[in-house]
Amino acid sequence: VVPTIEHCSVSGSLKVNVTSTEIAVNNYKITVGGIAGQVYAGDIHSCTNNMDITIQQVTKTGTSNPAVTPNIGGIVGYSQKLTTSEVTRYNNTTNCVNNGAIKYEDASGSTRSTATIGGIIGYSYDSNLDFLLSNCTNNGPISYDSTCNNLRIGGVVGMATGSNANKAQLDNLTNNGAISVKGTMAG
Repeated sequence: VVPTIEHCSVSGSLKVNVTSTEIAVNNYKITVGGIAGQVYAGDIHSCTNNMDITIQQVTKTGTSNPAVTPNIGGIVGYSQKLTTSEVTRYNNTTNCVNNGAIKYEDASGSTRSTATIGGIIGYSYDSNLDFLLSNCTNNGPISYDSTCNNLRIGGVVGMATGSNANKAQLDNLTNNGAISVKGTMAG
């Protein structure tokens, strides 16, 4: 059985304030998406996000930790394949639209080690880079206001990693949203 989300529409606004010292000190990731925060081996079809997403870091994490790592996407925050002894299942995201604004801001003064933000998918990880992303459009603006060592922002995908780029199927993707980066890039 393939977990599937389809024909879904979300409206409104979502604001996440990162205030827990435990979250920051243990270097947890914050994974937020307009339709799904995190997807392992699932399909998302014909979904629309009209919700604005704002992530605000308000807790200073100290000098020994690079702070919380956000993975934020208009449709999916973090996407990864599932591999078991019986099956390998990849993610497919098709016919989706993000109209919501995505904003990351920092009031703590911390420096992030990594941040990945995409209009459709924030971060897609697969050792073989074997996934399908097709017929998707980002219309929402993306803004980032903080200090970061490795900032990865894309109108459609913030970052996709894997060893075999020939397997990734990217087709008919559009970004109409403005991308704004304020603050500094550290390192």
